[in-house]
Amino acid sequence: AISTSSEELAQHEAIVDAFANGNGPALDAKLREIDAEQAATGEYPFSYIERVWDKGYMEARCPNPIHINPSYILNLPKLNNADRFANLAKVTLSAVAWHHKVLTGRLDKTEVCFSPFGKQLGTARIPVVGRDEWAYHPHAQHIVVFCGSTVFRVDVLDDNGSTISAENLEKAFIDVVSKSRASQAGDAPPLSLLTAGERDEWAQTRAHVVSVGNNAESLNVIDSALLSIAIDGDAAPVLSDTSLSTSTLVGNTDGGAVAQPRWFDKHQLLSLESGDLGFNFEHSYSDGMSWNRMISEVAAHVQDQSPPAGCEPLQWLPSHNGAATATEVLFESDETITAATLSAQQKFRSAVNNLDNAVVDFTDFGKNEIKTWKQSPDAVVQLALMLSYSQLHPDSGPPGVYEACSVSRFYHGRTETIRSLTEPAAAFIRAALNNNDDNTLRDLMTAATAEHRNNSVAAASAFGIDRHLLALQLLAEAEGVTEPLFGEGLYSASQRWKLSTSNVTADFIKYFAFGPVDQDGYGIGYMINDDAIPMNISSFRDSSIGTDSTTFGNTVRESLQLLKSIAKE
Repeated sequence: AISTSSEELAQHEAIVDAFANGNGPALDAKLREIDAEQAATGEYPFSYIERVWDKGYMEARCPNPIHINPSYILNLPKLNNADRFANLAKVTLSAVAWHHKVLTGRLDKTEVCFSPFGKQLGTARIPVVGRDEWAYHPHAQHIVVFCGSTVFRVDVLDDNGSTISAENLEKAFIDVVSKSRASQAGDAPPLSLLTAGERDEWAQTRAHVVSVGNNAESLNVIDSALLSIAIDGDAAPVLSDTSLSTSTLVGNTDGGAVAQPRWFDKHQLLSLESGDLGFNFEHSYSDGMSWNRMISEVAAHVQDQSPPAGCEPLQWLPSHNGAATATEVLFESDETITAATLSAQQKFRSAVNNLDNAVVDFTDFGKNEIKTWKQSPDAVVQLALMLSYSQLHPDSGPPGVYEACSVSRFYHGRTETIRSLTEPAAAFIRAALNNNDDNTLRDLMTAATAEHRNNSVAAASAFGIDRHLLALQLLAEAEGVTEPLFGEGLYSASQRWKLSTSNVTADFIKYFAFGPVDQDGYGIGYMINDDAIPMNISSFRDSSIGTDSTTFGNTVRESLQLLKSIAKE
């Protein structure tokens, strides 16, 4: 569907046929042999793709913010935002209780692999030149709290497994804010900015940081914490859904003048200026399925709601009345560290200024309406996204589309790609752009949504193609096999995700944000609620084709209305 030339397509088909009758079967047989050998050991890597997938994350040298870490604003309507620190304390202790549930093997049986769950708390990504590492501290007893340019340690568990009380943890958070304002750090750029840089640069800086004074011990306090928390201060004179969602993603809401504290190497629970709560996720060691499992139980717990289907109610851990002491984590600086932090601030500010982020609340209809058309709601949204891109950027050709799909029901499974741009989808887009009659468009729309539904089921059932092809390509490189397919133009174009998309529909999420993966593309996190389709759309301001998140969002609104008119005729 990406090709618009019959000659180009014929050449591509010939290369594919040559691969299928040449190097392909031998590479596939070798890959299956490797997979079987790995499975027989019962040790890491547990599948043919796991080492490849980890390599892709851990050897990526791009910065974590925008390029790797996604974020949520939580939807917790039964918590009053005015009770900011009480809510933060409840959610923190509930997350600790969930982690204890995981460690004690009390998670309820569901058809997913549990392997990522124990990593959600106590895990850190450590920058190392060439390839990062993970550090696991599942039995830690403390959290770290970032506020302004200061960092504090708060012990939340004692040796008996009891937590401090929610009331005392709330007091500790208030104490953090007070101490931060009075800290000698003042208005100095937060050290956390270093985690926003390119990985090799951050690794080299970190190596120097740990060589100074007691900084190695201070960094270990952060790395080993069960959970990192950020308490945001004043950021923007006017708060909006877009500014808040942008803050969860990058910690900036006003074009870069203020850097809210974000430690991008760990999952971080965010207390936003509005009183809302959010998360910024370090993506390398887990995916949305893991985050949502934890948050779904926590959200129900803190709002006194019934637990998610199939889950036993989450229970508070026993608590004690001891005071919660917020102890500042001190770092020594020198000229090198100061210069590196100022440089990181400047580079990150430039990256944030280049990010065009927009929340789009489509409230005209949602899942309930679309189902009356006898169409898949997700397929309809995907069709609207593709049509909108083609309308706004007609010279770029049909967009390659990545839609994330969980394969967590398989052992150590993570994600696969739903390729939304199928030939039926492309046929619909071409017809819509040519203003074909509604009867023709309705038939094409039905064919496109049916094909998308089939592809979604196949991907979720481990019949997707992208992870397999990636493994074959890397195996060919390792074996010294020259395979024309992997360097062919149309194949390479199919790997450019002009639309990087993910549907994370859940009642505990208000907005879901992540950055684009292509310089001329969009990153679209969306939900399909009963009567609304909230979206967070991101793009780069320096795109060569003039991407614009707000304009794209408005065009998606129009496309959704067009699809409704076609379907209901």
